[in-house]
Amino acid sequence: MVLQMAPYRAVIWGYGTVGAIVNVSLIQDVYSTKVHPGPDDKGVWSVTLKSHAAGGPFMIQGVQDNHGLLHWILLKGVLFGDVWVCSGQSNMQFTVSMLKNPAQELELASKYTDIRLMTVMEEVSPLPKYDLIKIQELWSIPSNATLAGTDWSYFSAVCWLYGRHLFDALQVPIGLVSSTWGGTPIEAWSSGDALNHCGLDGLKQVNPSQNSVLWNAMIHPLLNMTIKGAIWYQGESNYHY
Repeated sequence: MVLQMAPYRAVIWGYGTVGAIVNVSLIQDVYSTKVHPGPDDKGVWSVTLKSHAAGGPFMIQGVQDNHGLLHWILLKGVLFGDVWVCSGQSNMQFTVSMLKNPAQELELASKYTDIRLMTVMEEVSPLPKYDLIKIQELWSIPSNATLAGTDWSYFSAVCWLYGRHLFDALQVPIGLVSSTWGGTPIEAWSSGDALNHCGLDGLKQVNPSQNSVLWNAMIHPLLNMTIKGAIWYQGESNYHY
């Protein structure tokens, strides 16, 4: 994966046993926290890392100590760079395999080993979710398989081209998170607070065109991440307004 580089501070979080201690190690730094009660009756924890310059790969180890009972996880190949969220409707969901020249683009993929890709699964929720319901494509290195899954699945062509050109210009690792759903209106991607501010009614039904349901399921969970920014394509479903 790619974590957000300096001057920002990346957040790492996870699940555990309520009351247990979690120690996260990165290079010479160790961050300690306690697991506390979270949503859906799960124990959650998080740590905010120091600012790190662009680079890597690094290893990050997390160890849970529950009264002497240890559980650990090791993340390898972690880079620090800029993380971008790509979202909206069909023109953002349009995939690399659907480009006019997919073979040419896929041939370039292996040269970009410092870019990482992730695709969020299409899901709806009547309430804001703490975590993504499902991930369609886990953090991956660009390749024929990870860029050109199938039409409308992964990976977003606009998101990929944006990230590739950013890497060429900045020469820092780039993390790309695609969270899209074709044919959806902006109200579905807007928070309840934003809609209330605009004088719009709240949720009536749970389908991908209803107010806030995509924000709740596909954007709100990403607030746990530290990102550089977002690019957005949305508008055709609202043109008649």
